Amino acid sequence: MKRYESSPSGGRRPVVLASLTLFLIGAGIIGLFYGDQVVAFASGKLLGSADARIQKRIALFETEYNKSGRSPAELLDLVESSRKIVQLMEREKPASAEVYYYYSLLNYYEILIRVPLDGPSLLRLTGRGYLPDSPPGLNLPPVSISALAQETASLARKSLAIDPEPPFASRLKAALSLGELLSTGRTDPHLLAVTMSIKREDLTKSMTDSNDWIRWALFALQGKAIELEQELNERKMLQDFAPPPAPDSRTIEHISLDVNESRLLMSHACLVGRDYIRALNFARLVKFNASTEPIWKIDAARVEGEIFLAQSGPLAAKPYLEEALKLSDGKDKFVEERIQQIFGPVTTVRQAP
Repeated sequence: MKRYESSPSGGRRPVVLASLTLFLIGAGIIGLFYGDQVVAFASGKLLGSADARIQKRIALFETEYNKSGRSPAELLDLVESSRKIVQLMEREKPASAEVYYYYSLLNYYEILIRVPLDGPSLLRLTGRGYLPDSPPGLNLPPVSISALAQETASLARKSLAIDPEPPFASRLKAALSLGELLSTGRTDPHLLAVTMSIKREDLTKSMTDSNDWIRWALFALQGKAIELEQELNERKMLQDFAPPPAPDSRTIEHISLDVNESRLLMSHACLVGRDYIRALNFARLVKFNASTEPIWKIDAARVEGEIFLAQSGPLAAKPYLEEALKLSDGKDKFVEERIQQIFGPVTTVRQAP
C-alpha cells in the first residue's frame, strides 16, 4: 500500500521538472531580449525604463538648446521624439504625476523654441500688454502659443494636484507660471507667489533663464519696482557701463538686458505702482540717451504721455504721445490707437516742445 501511495507523486515529478525547465528557458529568452522591462516591471518601475530614457532626453535637450547654431526645427524634433517616450510611459502609468510633469516640461521646451523670451518681448508685454508670439519667418509648423501655454499650465496643475510636493515641484511651478502668463496674461499676486516659491537650484538651465523673464514681467506688471530694481542692480543692468546682452542669450547664465531696456522696464514698473516721479525719470533717461534704439525712444515718450495723462489729464499727455508717434514716422499703430482712444481720430502730429 505504501508503495502505491508514493507512486502518484513520483509519477508527477517528471512533468513538474519538464514544466519548470520550459519556464526557465522562456524566462531566459524574455530576460535576454526584454531584460530591462522585466526588471522594471518586477521592481514596480515604469515598463521599459521609460523614465530613465526621458531623463536622458531632457539632458540632451538642455545640451542642444544651449548650443549656438541649433535650428528650431532640430530642437522641436527632439521634443516630439521625447513625447513619444512619454506616451509609452503613459500606457503603464496613466494619469500619473510623472506623466503630466513630463508632458508639461516638454510643452515648456516647445514654448522656448517658438517664443523668444528676451528683452524686447519682455518690454512689449510690460509696456503694451502684448503677449509674446513666434517671430516672423520661424520655419516650424504653426501652433497657437496661447493654446500651447494654456495646456502647459493645465498639465502642471494636474501633476501638482496628484502629488503636491514631488522632487520636480519647482519645475512644475515654473511651467505653471509661464503657461498662465502667456495664455491669459494673468498677473495676480498668487501667481507671483508661486513664482517666488520656485527653488532655482531645482530648475534646468533653460528654465532658470526663462524664470528670470517670468519673474521680472510679473514684478513690472504688478508695480513691484523695489523688488525689480534690487534684482537689476544685482546684475548691474541699471548702470551706464553695464555690458550689452550677448548676441545669443542661450549662451549666458541669465537673461540679460542692456541699460536702456532695464531703465524702461523700471519705468513700466513705477508707472503701474503709481510712482510717477521715478517712472518719469527712468523714461527720460532712456529717451535722452544717445545710444537708445529708436524703438525704445518711442516707448519712453509714450510712457511720458501716460504719466502726464494719469497726473494731469489728456491735454498734458497729448504732446508726448504725439512725439512718440512722430518718432515712429507715424507707423506705430499702438501709439496711434492710444491717441485715438483719448482724443479721437488723429489729424495732425506735432513734436513736444
